[in-house]
Amino acid sequence: MGRFFPRPCLYHCPCIHCAGLHPCQTILEDLIEQLLTYLPLFWSVTGLLLVSTVLYYYSVFRVRRKPFNDPDILLRSKSGTPAKRLVACIGDSNTHGNSGFNYVSWLKTNLESSGLEFCNAGYNSDLAWNVLQRLDRVTALNPEYIIIMVGTNDVVASLSRESAESYMQKKNLPQQPNSVFFIDSYRSMIDRIRAECNARIAIVSIPVIGENPGSVANQKAAAYNTKLQDLTYEYGLDYLSVFEEQIAYLRKQGVDPRKGTAEESFPITRAMMMRYILGISWDKISSVHGLYLTTDKLHMNSTGGKMITSRIEHFLARSEELRIGTVN
Repeated sequence: MGRFFPRPCLYHCPCIHCAGLHPCQTILEDLIEQLLTYLPLFWSVTGLLLVSTVLYYYSVFRVRRKPFNDPDILLRSKSGTPAKRLVACIGDSNTHGNSGFNYVSWLKTNLESSGLEFCNAGYNSDLAWNVLQRLDRVTALNPEYIIIMVGTNDVVASLSRESAESYMQKKNLPQQPNSVFFIDSYRSMIDRIRAECNARIAIVSIPVIGENPGSVANQKAAAYNTKLQDLTYEYGLDYLSVFEEQIAYLRKQGVDPRKGTAEESFPITRAMMMRYILGISWDKISSVHGLYLTTDKLHMNSTGGKMITSRIEHFLARSEELRIGTVN
């Protein structure tokens, strides 16, 4: 029947009808066959992307997770019983401690027998101005000592216009970051601490940014630290010279400038996933990256971190001696 009276085309195309296999049907069947051939690959790629995304966000969650001794947690758990003398460590991700060596946890573990309690008031990506905005949560704890180490992001934000704009947007800065803004924020921090509590203050210099002592980033960090040191002299505070010790150490190592230049890239995401997905130690990650003091040119390994702890330990030991002498 169809041979003498061709049926209308089921595919609604303008071709000539035929009694045999329709050309459109052939094309459609070929297309379906190709789709079925590549379907396993499609699902494999989709699954891989999905797993990678989940693992990435899990790593981000681990990096952003609050420390157990965060100011808010300590404020909620405050009771009427006398607490140990509190040391509040304020800063950025190097203080927060989830992106590298956690110097606050190290201090707590090694100094808890000395009658000191430690508060971790570090927050990722913070500039000095951001620390100033949340200072009341620290002073409300009435700490005996306050250790401030912030400025890495102030320097990084000043390296380029794109970096400055990025920080202004994500950190809600009221102006473009520069050294004047940095020092003004620091000055306001010191004034507020003195007005709101009786803590003894120590200022830690900005750590190295990248491992090339002569890089633009470290030249800027040195300039910021000089201004910071002048500020501590003005206020009669303790200046803990971590940056200076780290630069001297790197010069002795003869670091390859190509491996240690911060402006090239910060392998932060890679280091983060190596740590939280593969379980590799921060020191091993540092070694894989060919670095001496940092895991990713920005956050400390144990060698760089212990340069921070040794300075803080010395400050606390000296301060405790003075306190005991005053009490006696």
